[in-house]
Amino acid sequence: MNPNHYSYRLIIASISLFFFTSFQASTTRGQSQNTPVLAPEVTASPVIDGTEDDPCWQNVPWQSIAQVWIPYGASVAPDDFSGRYKVVWSSTTNLLYFLLEVTDDVFVDGYVPNSAGGAIYEFDMTEVFIDEDTSGGDHKFDGSRTNAENAFAYHMYAAFPAEGQVMAEVQVDDMDGTSWSNVWRPDYTSHFPEFALRVSGQMAVREFSLIVYNDTYEDNNKDAARA
Repeated sequence: MNPNHYSYRLIIASISLFFFTSFQASTTRGQSQNTPVLAPEVTASPVIDGTEDDPCWQNVPWQSIAQVWIPYGASVAPDDFSGRYKVVWSSTTNLLYFLLEVTDDVFVDGYVPNSAGGAIYEFDMTEVFIDEDTSGGDHKFDGSRTNAENAFAYHMYAAFPAEGQVMAEVQVDDMDGTSWSNVWRPDYTSHFPEFALRVSGQMAVREFSLIVYNDTYEDNNKDAARA
């Protein structure tokens, strides 16, 4: 993956129970980000431990997580939710690396995919949307002109550790299928080789790596689709 040849359409969202349900009073319309987010190449990849003290993070600017999608156009008070992230790339490992920092007044973990324990949006989690060829194509269903792997929408679930501890286990899935009546959620945890989550007070820090695949992806032949 040559940084001169590849760019990615990338969105990161950290969502929580209160992010979705408590901000219906404001009608301020959210603004989308039109400028590209650059993932600079680093000579030494970070140690994935949920801290930001690696040299590679020091000169990379933070990107804000500030667009409210549900309810669309609303706003969130900073003391209730705020988020930001950084992203870099290593040619040695051919991985993207993310540092994500979220401040929230209440954390709600414990989501179990495919269970009756509640909807995704009622829990704290992270989503990474990545469109490898910046096509703007659909990421949901396989059809005559597109496929679900044209862009990935990774849903990342992890239990929150005790303060001072690290959670290294994460579960990641996406949506696949041909229609809303024929849909399933493939397990894409292997796309994230390393993960760490730390919590300090009202701040949660996630650090992780990501393998980028193109839209020819097949789960039984992953390496052929490596971007």
